[in-house]
Amino acid sequence: MLVANVIFHAFQAAYFSWIILAPLALGVLIAEGAILRAFNSSVSFKAIVACVLVMNIASYVIGTWLSPRLYVGSGLVVVNPDEHGYGILDRGPQWQRLARYSFLQAGIVSAIIETVTLLPVRKRAGLRHIVMPVVLGNCLSYSLLSLGFVWMFGGWSYHASS
Repeated sequence: MLVANVIFHAFQAAYFSWIILAPLALGVLIAEGAILRAFNSSVSFKAIVACVLVMNIASYVIGTWLSPRLYVGSGLVVVNPDEHGYGILDRGPQWQRLARYSFLQAGIVSAIIETVTLLPVRKRAGLRHIVMPVVLGNCLSYSLLSLGFVWMFGGWSYHASS
């Protein structure tokens, strides 16, 4: 399987994995909607879909910006630096480990962002329960995306080539 050499901060891996794992990401959104619906069975399908889309868009935008700021270190290294220290960025030996941790961080951060996003609209949407379905949905989502990430990148370890 050929994967492009895309360089991004290790702690953004959870937020960019959906691009590579699009079918899985769609399944995750459907699962989050099903969990939200299971806790709020009187809410219309249209309202559930709108809530899932809005909370995930908010989570993605805020999480992508916030995630690299929550941990010192990107996992990236400069390869073949010139006399000024400039060179090509590549994934360093710690990138894969940090990227795996990003799924745990993203699950926690996303649960908080999504809960805060739903709080102002819960009455208008008819949602009675938001915290538990959001937490369960994020646990499922980021567990599946993490497994997909590990499958895609071929295991638990990565060593940068020079």
